[in-house]
Amino acid sequence: MVHRGSGNDTSLWHTTCTSAEGWGTDNKFRAHSSLEGPGLAVFDNRLYCVHRGHGSGDQNLWWTGYKPGSGPWADDQKFPGHTSGAGPAVVVYRDKNGTQDQLMVIHRGYGNRAADTDSAEVQAQIAADEDAG
Repeated sequence: MVHRGSGNDTSLWHTTCTSAEGWGTDNKFRAHSSLEGPGLAVFDNRLYCVHRGHGSGDQNLWWTGYKPGSGPWADDQKFPGHTSGAGPAVVVYRDKNGTQDQLMVIHRGYGNRAADTDSAEVQAQIAADEDAG
């Protein structure tokens, strides 16, 4: 589970749950913050977290990934030109005519962008991330 801190705490936190031990202790992300709750999805054996910025003027959408057994969560990366006035949702999706699954981010938009979906941009970012590391 990933969640935003309570009250004025804009940090993102994560924890795990096992059938043997139940919920573990909350762990603070190294440098990931958000004004809203994040979206979370598993795609291609990796956990993706998409969230809104945390500063008063940061309406940007950011994302990070985690591959079990590979160390900590990756550094935040900004979606260029994608802003939202609320927290996003993230789903794994395949168009009825599609040939592969994709990660789709759904968000409210901000300013002149009332609503948007960003599946193509998410796929491009994921491909670039996988190529880099």
